[in-house]
Amino acid sequence: MITNIFKVSKGLDIAETIKLEFVQEIGLVHMRIVEGCNSLLQLAGLLGKLCQKANALTAQ
Repeated sequence: MITNIFKVSKGLDIAETIKLEFVQEIGLVHMRIVEGCNSLLQLAGLLGKLCQKANALTAQ
């Protein structure tokens, strides 16, 4: 699932700065899931982080 989110975010037609922020967050979540953290909780957190990043960077 994380791999699919990564592939989709790479193909989005958005600013490169937002894409970079998205890829960083996805990578961090992937590391936490591999380490054994609750994957559903991590995915929910990722969704929130991506929304925050997109709103913060588009508001500038």
